[in-house]
Amino acid sequence: MKPLVLIVLLALWHPLQANAFGCDPPPPSVVLMYSGMDYQGRCSAFDQSVSNLTGTWVGNDAARSIRIVGDRVAILYRNAEFSGRRSVFTRSDSSLHNNRIGLATASSLRVLKTNCDGRVGVYLHEHRNHNGRCTKFRGDARLDETYIQSDVASSMSMIGLWSAALFRTENQVGPAFRSEGRSARDLGNAFNDNTKSIRVTPRHAVCNGRDDGVYLYSGTNFTGECTRFTSSEANLNSWRVGAGTASSIRVIGPYSGTVYYRATRVNEVASTFSSDDPNFFDDDIGPDNATGIRVTGPETEQAPILRAQIRITTADVEDAGTDDSVLVSLNEGNETWLDYGAVQNLATATTPSTLWGGDDFERNSVYTYDLLLDGVSTAGDIKWLVLSKTGSDGLCVKSIELLINGHDTPAFSKDFGRCVSLDNEGSHERSIGIGFEELRSRRWEIANLSTNVLVQGAVSSLKRNRVASVD
Repeated sequence: MKPLVLIVLLALWHPLQANAFGCDPPPPSVVLMYSGMDYQGRCSAFDQSVSNLTGTWVGNDAARSIRIVGDRVAILYRNAEFSGRRSVFTRSDSSLHNNRIGLATASSLRVLKTNCDGRVGVYLHEHRNHNGRCTKFRGDARLDETYIQSDVASSMSMIGLWSAALFRTENQVGPAFRSEGRSARDLGNAFNDNTKSIRVTPRHAVCNGRDDGVYLYSGTNFTGECTRFTSSEANLNSWRVGAGTASSIRVIGPYSGTVYYRATRVNEVASTFSSDDPNFFDDDIGPDNATGIRVTGPETEQAPILRAQIRITTADVEDAGTDDSVLVSLNEGNETWLDYGAVQNLATATTPSTLWGGDDFERNSVYTYDLLLDGVSTAGDIKWLVLSKTGSDGLCVKSIELLINGHDTPAFSKDFGRCVSLDNEGSHERSIGIGFEELRSRRWEIANLSTNVLVQGAVSSLKRNRVASVD
């Protein structure tokens, strides 16, 4: 084979990969690495992390300058697999000689992006009042491997009802800034630009020892990590107590829990508890074995959910309406965007074009939307009712109602008086939430949860199909 042909084939094979782009012109948001200083020489453009720079166009132990284009943060590591000495870049640097990583030593690259998308989670912001660089969290994390980075955050916002704790250490020990379901426009002198890790738990899963439910502990005698369960969970790995760690259980109120693991593919080992047990040692399940839990609660909590709707009444005040997108959530794994056009007239609608259209959330109006049922099969799966919006066009809500299984009488309703404002100005927040206990403060009405009045027919089918297409 002729040398020139071989060179061409090698160039075509060269793993610029799915995460590497051409450098001229670069994509809108990307990390550019150069083999020469002042952005000269060979160049690779990356939009994803690379565990080993060997085989990329810029090469291993070759980078001498770096450009950050758009909203990206880059971490260069001296060794492959994101290990060894490292340097963090939030802006371009024409020469790496004055960084810890140094010239021509980088062997792996981590590319970090914002994930702040207006969906449920806890958001840390670079500046006060929820401005600047942002990262969303739905679990525990060290900040030095996230887009926000350590010692940067100055404010926190929430979509959903979460328990959050911020720490000045990487291992979540020591003094903490704590928030129970509330945003913070300023983290205060002790934590502004001084936060290194975060601990996040849905509020309905927090073990406070007061609220009804099944409390599962990783230690004996009700010690260690704990998660409160009010519905079944097949995989404890996603919860604080974790799989293979449960050693004691506490039962409060009209609940019981069956803790289990699969001994083989077909055989299950399980123990059922309707009262406290400080040590699983004498139980079939044994300590440090459980992988799942089945929870039995009050009759109302076991009611099947085949349809859920929200009815929103906007206030009759100036600027009550909004053109921004609006989100509703029923638990941490459930979300429905409502910005798809309101139902016009169910009585006369015969086609999608006559059923859908118009502006959402106009002043002094009532809107009813079907909700997606991801993560919701029984009433016990409804952990919260959250209404949130994006953007800066405020929304003033007079009341909200949750309708279940086709009933026109709500299972839950709340009137906010004149209105509650969803906005990012002043002391207002863009999200409101009703928690597990408040939803049940008047107890779900069995008559308003039953499935015997589910609406059937073409118009109802049109509504469900339209909502199901919204992402």
